[in-house]
Amino acid sequence: MTYSTPTAYLLNGVKTVDAYQRPNLVVYIILVAFLALVEGSLVATGITLVISEIDVLTTIVAFTSVALLFAIPLIWLLRYYLKRLEQYRTIEKGFAEQGIVAEATVVSREEEELSEGGALRFIVYQFRSDFQVRAEDDTWEMDFWKLPLGSKVSITYLPDAPMISKLNPLPRHAQPTAQATST
Repeated sequence: MTYSTPTAYLLNGVKTVDAYQRPNLVVYIILVAFLALVEGSLVATGITLVISEIDVLTTIVAFTSVALLFAIPLIWLLRYYLKRLEQYRTIEKGFAEQGIVAEATVVSREEEELSEGGALRFIVYQFRSDFQVRAEDDTWEMDFWKLPLGSKVSITYLPDAPMISKLNPLPRHAQPTAQATST
C-alpha cells in the first residue's frame, strides 16, 4: 500500500511528525447534510416560483445564482470529505493488516493554549532514533499527559511508513490515578 507520509518539522531541534489520529468526519457529514438541505430547499423554491409563472427569466437567473453559491461549497466539502475518508480507510487497513506494535518512550510534553480557553495537550514519544512523534492526548482524563517523562507507551506503526504511528490505549491498571484522600 502507498501512504502519504506526514510532514516533518523541527520541535526543540529534533525532526518530529504528528501521530496519526482518526479524523472527526462527523463535522463534515453535518456540513454536507446542511448544505444539501439548503440546496434542496432552493430547488423546491425555484420550481414553485417557475410553476407560479412569476417573471420566469428573472426567477431562473436569481435561483441559479443562489443555488451556485451553495452548490460550490457543497461539492468542495463533499470531495474533501471523500478524500479524507479514503485516506482514513487506507491507513486503518494498513494498521489492521500490517501494523507493528512497539514500545516507545515519552520524551516530552507540549501544551497549546486555545483562544477560546482551554488547551490541547500533547505527548512526544520516540521509538526510533531518527525522529520523534507528537500525539494529542484526547483521552477523557489526560491519561498520557499524566505519565512521567521516560514512561513506556504502546504504539502501532506501519512498517512501510514508520512515520505513520498511533498511540495504543493504556491498559486500565497502568493509567495514572489521582491520589486517594483520606476522610
